[in-house]
Amino acid sequence: MSSARFKKKHNTYREPSCYITAEGLLVHEAASLQHMATVPWPSKLSWWQGKLLEAARCASTQSALDLHIWFEAPAPRASENAPYHCIELGAKIDLTKDAMVSYFFAIGESDNDQRRGLRKLDFDMDFNNSTEEPKPRMHSQISGQMPPSLRARYYASAFDNMLPQMEKPRIVCLPKSFALLTHLAFLEYQSTDAGISNLVSDSKWLSVVKAAEWRILKPHFDYCADWMQHETHSLLSHFYSQPHS
Repeated sequence: MSSARFKKKHNTYREPSCYITAEGLLVHEAASLQHMATVPWPSKLSWWQGKLLEAARCASTQSALDLHIWFEAPAPRASENAPYHCIELGAKIDLTKDAMVSYFFAIGESDNDQRRGLRKLDFDMDFNNSTEEPKPRMHSQISGQMPPSLRARYYASAFDNMLPQMEKPRIVCLPKSFALLTHLAFLEYQSTDAGISNLVSDSKWLSVVKAAEWRILKPHFDYCADWMQHETHSLLSHFYSQPHS
């Protein structure tokens, strides 16, 4: 038996169309971030407003999004004297050359003047179709590369324990937007922070989230429901652009 790595070639199959395009997502983010800036933020998050408005402006006028904001909250189930979690949320959309869409959700912890990494997830929309290594267009990865916006406050090796150079597994996930990612983070920490607990049920904030769910999630769910009803081929295989057998 040959020791050379076996690389299976796959026939091309139509791309899953259940995800918003990068261009459509950028247009949505410009409007959504503008809407987010009008939310009655808790005082400790009031500085978000300027960052959101600047990001919305760049998305509208420069066809790009590069946003990173954060908040601190007590760690659920931690002791009273445990360091707070630093929850980092980021988004990057670049339409130049090969379109790139990436979101990150990281959790850190203060360590003197720097922060050490505890958890990090990337949510990427990948438009590079590989016949040698098929992957879902929308997927999540553990760790991923260190974004430049984290380097100022985190040790260079902050997330090395998660082996960022190891790209697998790429796990099929729901499509993301910044509002949806932020709402997930708030839901995770509402039990330890009263301001966030109030925000997750605030009508103005929920109007932002609902708008994102209708624009980003509903088309995806409609597509998947239709697929399950009319196709015999595996939906998960379809996400990897596998052809019908």
